[in-house]
Amino acid sequence: MTPSLGAAEFFALEAGEYLERLGNQIAKPEGPAPDEFMRFSRALRGSALMAKQSDIAHAAAGLESVARQYREGTLKWGPAVREVTGQAIEDLKLLVRAASNWAEEDRSRAHRVGQALEEVGGIPAAFSTPQPDASREAGPLAMSAGVLAFVAREGALIASALDRAANALRVQARAKDPVNTVIRRLQSLRGLAELGELPPLPEILDGIEIACTELDRAYAPPPGIADVFDAAARAVTRISRDVAGTGRTTRESEEGRRFADLLLRAFVAEEDVVPIATLAPEDGEAYVVERGTGRASGRGESLSAMEVTGHADHLLAIAHELGTAGSSIERELRLFSVFGSLRALSQTPSAAFGGALRDFGAAARSHIARGRAGDTLDAFAAVLDEAGHLLRDHHEGVPDAAQLERLAALTSRLATLEPATPPAEPPGEIVPIRALAPDTEEDVPGPADDVPAMRSDLATSFVTFARLMQQTPRVEPSLEAFLDRPTTLPSSSAVGEEVVPIATLLYTGPGALDRATLVRDQIQGLLAKNDAWESVKPLVEELLDLVPLARGVAS
Repeated sequence: MTPSLGAAEFFALEAGEYLERLGNQIAKPEGPAPDEFMRFSRALRGSALMAKQSDIAHAAAGLESVARQYREGTLKWGPAVREVTGQAIEDLKLLVRAASNWAEEDRSRAHRVGQALEEVGGIPAAFSTPQPDASREAGPLAMSAGVLAFVAREGALIASALDRAANALRVQARAKDPVNTVIRRLQSLRGLAELGELPPLPEILDGIEIACTELDRAYAPPPGIADVFDAAARAVTRISRDVAGTGRTTRESEEGRRFADLLLRAFVAEEDVVPIATLAPEDGEAYVVERGTGRASGRGESLSAMEVTGHADHLLAIAHELGTAGSSIERELRLFSVFGSLRALSQTPSAAFGGALRDFGAAARSHIARGRAGDTLDAFAAVLDEAGHLLRDHHEGVPDAAQLERLAALTSRLATLEPATPPAEPPGEIVPIRALAPDTEEDVPGPADDVPAMRSDLATSFVTFARLMQQTPRVEPSLEAFLDRPTTLPSSSAVGEEVVPIATLLYTGPGALDRATLVRDQIQGLLAKNDAWESVKPLVEELLDLVPLARGVAS
């Protein structure tokens, strides 16, 4: 809570203006305008977050929760709400004035303001200042039901905004309004102190925010940007569903891994970037004759001690952040954040220590872009940590030769980092193939010749037929022998006791009429389908045969 004096004064002016407008809103007899109340309370919290006034941001978040419920109609405005809100605004004015000289009593007051507003809003402990050690040990289950419900609800709203942005980017890759809506929607969770207890939600939100910023800054959108936002929507939806259902998140979810993979592929890998020489005609001429040089910096040959110290602290913070990642999704998303934050280091002045820092930053970004940082994370973090300590030991404007040599060695080490490979197992003893044969070979009895095969496939049937033909004596066919065979009629016992006349098998009477009706319906169906005459002709002939049979019995 000790930012520079200029930042504290600017925050006091900005936050003071928001508090004055909030005071004017709640002073209205009919109550504040819901949209204005919500807008100014959210702006107050955002201003506190930008100024790194976390305690004031927590208290302002309580005020924002009251404004949100009032706008949604779940909180009725009355004298009690007006009194608590008005007192909270007055206390916040005092806290804003004390931002430049923050004390422990100010922290306690901000905590009391947040608690009072939470009681009005009906969300117990949702935005209270946490006790770091206790909350870290307890984990997600120590969070209240109000916090979990708030995270689940806001996460669903963020996922909805991301889904709309993905659909808009598929139609127009340069659409700005849906992306800006996502950025505004993200602010609802940025000031929540308990967010760190729900990994990888903080890393996913950081990745989404950086992607939106890079998309707004880029000259052309990267390929597959709509898929990135769609994957982000699915990842946030999965977290919201897990938080609402179980009160905890899944660190290694399939949705989170897909989002991290697409994010790195779109903004870091730059797979659509090709060497400029490939754009020249293939006629044998050397169109690229010399390497371009960057714009010369107007600054001196050395960085100030404050700038070097700032870079040192930044590298140490990055190394610590990478070392504490608890899952592969967190590691990849933190690498994406590190890739963007190293841009400032790779753009330092190209002189003296600045030039060495620029080369180191460019090498670190290149290592991430090649996709090797995830497999060599520990070694990569160790190099960043060593570089940070090297810069922290530097206090003068011009470094000595030993420091430059160490930094150059670290830059070279980044280019040679490779993932550790497990030691290869020693090859086993080579033995002759005959040694693998059994010591004794027993004769396996084959099937008997007189046992017929039980298979019923076509090939087996032909084999069986051929065997039967071989067993049957072959007789030459003779037409005379066939004609001379005596004709024998079956015995009466085989035929049966009664001979049925064939006329009884014909349709007659009502049966013929019913059959004719059925045939007529079939003919009508075929005619309705415009079928060919060949398909209708048999039915017509049958109908003509049925008509006299039906008439004969009737007459």
